[in-house]
Amino acid sequence: MDARYQAMLDMPRPRTVQLSRRGRSSLIWLGLAVGAVEVWMLVSLYFDWDQLKSLAEIVRLHGIAFYATLLIPILPFWYKRSLHKQKSLLANGEIAIAHIKEWIPPGTNGAKGNWEFFVKYTFPDKKGETVEGMCLDSTKLLRAGSNMLVYYNPDDLDDKVAQCEAYFEVFLPGYKEDFVDAVG
Repeated sequence: MDARYQAMLDMPRPRTVQLSRRGRSSLIWLGLAVGAVEVWMLVSLYFDWDQLKSLAEIVRLHGIAFYATLLIPILPFWYKRSLHKQKSLLANGEIAIAHIKEWIPPGTNGAKGNWEFFVKYTFPDKKGETVEGMCLDSTKLLRAGSNMLVYYNPDDLDDKVAQCEAYFEVFLPGYKEDFVDAVG
């Protein structure tokens, strides 16, 4: 077993968790995209309002855009909740070493997946039962036969996150690089 895997398994809880490089860049791009859409919609609605001078008419003509403009600022708070749940799993959840059973290349996982890599994996939980899962491989490094870490809630096996799809990483003293990118 790789020394990094063993070090992760031996770490006491709560583990120190930090935003990974990959997670940071993903969240920045996501934030920029959501912000750009919000600004575009606000500017578009403003120019329509400037011509019509009636909020009721704007809602009648562009109701979906109007209400979406009100909803978009709420999305980061909703997303923050799921990020907090993921961070909590990494800090306090059980750790298992999952074995990748299948690597699904882009274009073979449905109509929208032209650039997405997925992996199907299995791991034994603390009771010895085999748990299966499938996740997006944002590292694009994993293949069938390799191993990766999965953090899970032993009371709810549907509550799990594979390290390759996590925005966070457990800080492992003595290792500088992103753990997933290094182990692959």
